[in-house]
Amino acid sequence: MKKEKNNTLVIVAVLSIVTIFILFIIVIWKMGLFTFSGDDSSAKIVAATFTLLGALFASVISLIGLVLKHSIDLRSIAIQEQTELREKEAERRLKIEAAIKSIELLSTSTGGDVPAIRKAGVVLSLGNLEMYSIAIALSEKMLNDSSIDLGTVCWLVNKAIIDGDNVIKEQAVLLISDHTDKMLLPNGEAVFPSELLTGSIISLPESARRTCVWTLVDLITSRPYEDWSDSILVALIESLYILWKNEKAIDIKTDSGVALLKIFSKYPPGSTFYFAEYKKAIELCDELKEYSNYTINGNYATGLQRMQRLSKWAL
Repeated sequence: MKKEKNNTLVIVAVLSIVTIFILFIIVIWKMGLFTFSGDDSSAKIVAATFTLLGALFASVISLIGLVLKHSIDLRSIAIQEQTELREKEAERRLKIEAAIKSIELLSTSTGGDVPAIRKAGVVLSLGNLEMYSIAIALSEKMLNDSSIDLGTVCWLVNKAIIDGDNVIKEQAVLLISDHTDKMLLPNGEAVFPSELLTGSIISLPESARRTCVWTLVDLITSRPYEDWSDSILVALIESLYILWKNEKAIDIKTDSGVALLKIFSKYPPGSTFYFAEYKKAIELCDELKEYSNYTINGNYATGLQRMQRLSKWAL
């Protein structure tokens, strides 16, 4: 339909230019400018008329050429768009086929379970195909039955945060929010998506940032202060601090501020933190004292539970 409309416009434009040119010739002819009476002035008038017509004819040809060129350009663009559309459709079909084949690897020919390494491979494949929703849903199921390692899940979350849209980013953050207990490793270590430990955390959608605060609090309070590796704990606290320092949403800023006040109060007053311009714990507590009468997530049950765990952790 669009192609036919463009062709019609081109034909109308060319016919209009030609018609105007013919009408101009008729007007000049009616004015007698083509009549040669034999004298010198008449010859000059006729010569000037033909010169003018020649210039106008050249202009008409140029205009017609421009109109035709524009038509050709539009056609080329349309062809290119159709080609790109076909390529995207073909790529989408290939991705779907690859995803189906990957999912088929999750069961044996007899319907039995498969090794954890194969499950991880399926998640990695789906992530590379940018089939994030499927990969996240499968990872959630595997996390529930502890059949996938957290390193693979963190890789998927990082990739989804980098390349996914806002919906995917929210799904990725929610994926880890209910599994903080599985992130703990021996010797005070923990595995956590690296993209949530950098400044990129503030570019997440608002709902995802809110979930990040709760997830970080849940992870920090999932083991006593004394059992944490200092470097890992500081990295988690820094992420909370980045959110608090840059946050515009009042409830998220409040939640992160309340958590930080409790966390810094657990440290010796003279402890310094490089990410906070080397301020001491006692200085940071003073900076955050406005949150001393607030609780996390308002008065909701989940917020009160987090507050209780955080208060107990900070004793």
